[in-house]
Amino acid sequence: MRVGIDTNALIRMVVDDDSAQVAAVARLVRAHHIVIAPTALLESEWALRRVLGLDRSQIIAGFDRLLGLTTATFLHRHIVNAAMRAFRSGCDFADACHAAAAGSADLFVTFDRDFAQRAKALDYLPAVRLLPRHGYLTTLSDTPT
Repeated sequence: MRVGIDTNALIRMVVDDDSAQVAAVARLVRAHHIVIAPTALLESEWALRRVLGLDRSQIIAGFDRLLGLTTATFLHRHIVNAAMRAFRSGCDFADACHAAAAGSADLFVTFDRDFAQRAKALDYLPAVRLLPRHGYLTTLSDTPT
């Protein structure tokens, strides 16, 4: 049986902070093929960072363990892979997910200066540009870099 898994269960797979829940998730993973949506990873990263206080290296290590599961299917794996590459290079995971999900777009715009700067060198994401705070874009060539 293929079983979709929620954020709170994914977090238990990364952090051993509730032995009963960790054991329940382990039994589930042994007995079934789990399906993981990028949205669950997105929320998991936020909770691991903001609620549980894990740093980037701890989150990457936990997500790498998840990505290595042979009993799991990651929906939109190409988005997850691109987001993880960008996250490893210093980008915010959520920003990287959004840009990767817009994969067929020629341009991804943001007000996040840090993300735009970090994403410049990442050829596996659409071009990322800052959206002007004042005025409006008349053409895409007006987009500041």
